[in-house]
Amino acid sequence: MKKYIIFVLLIIVNTSAIVQSNDVKVFDKIKTNKDSKYISNQLAPQKAILGVWVRENSPSDKLEFLNNGVLNTYEDNNLLYKEIYSISNECDGNVSANPNDIFLKTIDTDDGTVYCYFINGINKNIGDFLSLTDDSGKILIYVKQ
Repeated sequence: MKKYIIFVLLIIVNTSAIVQSNDVKVFDKIKTNKDSKYISNQLAPQKAILGVWVRENSPSDKLEFLNNGVLNTYEDNNLLYKEIYSISNECDGNVSANPNDIFLKTIDTDDGTVYCYFINGINKNIGDFLSLTDDSGKILIYVKQ
């Protein structure tokens, strides 16, 4: 529990929203400290993210990242969505000024809709956490299964 609290506090400290503006996307408002980015043991995020992740506050919600670039989303062990994912320093026009910042980009295989998530951290040392911020600024925490 202590490790979890420390991890969450680090995430909160390392992400913040700046002054709101109607013409600036949420991702443009996120500031991070390149030295405090949590990517599991300096593994490439493409490798660290692989596997099944369970949503912290909703254990019936799961994400399964496969090494072929497919993301399966489950609810109550039923497959809801199959998406294509990639990890890079840009997503659908969102680019961070910090070259160490990374995004998770997903593309819905049914309708082609693109979704962007800022990756706050992927850590296998402190409880196997995946922390994402969606485009509305909501922080999503997942635990490795």
